[in-house]
Amino acid sequence: MRAALAVLALVAAEGAAQAADCRIAKVLFGNISIDPAGPDGEAYVRQSDFGMTNSVGIIRGTITIGRDNLEVRDRDGAVVGQIEPDTGRILGFDEACDKRRRPRYLPIEKDLGAIINGDYLAGMVRGRMPR
Repeated sequence: MRAALAVLALVAAEGAAQAADCRIAKVLFGNISIDPAGPDGEAYVRQSDFGMTNSVGIIRGTITIGRDNLEVRDRDGAVVGQIEPDTGRILGFDEACDKRRRPRYLPIEKDLGAIINGDYLAGMVRGRMPR
């Protein structure tokens, strides 16, 4: 189990490093938790640990319900991308975001999901996306 977690962490760290200038990746890539922030559908994106020791609980951004998609905002409140709720496709607005790999959010079970970027795991998600 520890070996599997170590491999997941290494793959997630590689994905975060490749997307260093893509602001949506700074919010969503890596191990995160999504915590409801209020009745209006806003949710905080926080650093999570999944058994590792790092800066747990730091707010990386928010996810809010937009007109057609979920809007992803950084800590400063700037919209850095969107998530298509039907397909899970993640759309980064920066030129540095890799458009070829087509990152997406995949729900695994009730309160667990994964961020996949092309062929690699970019992070794990605890909690639910806003609806």
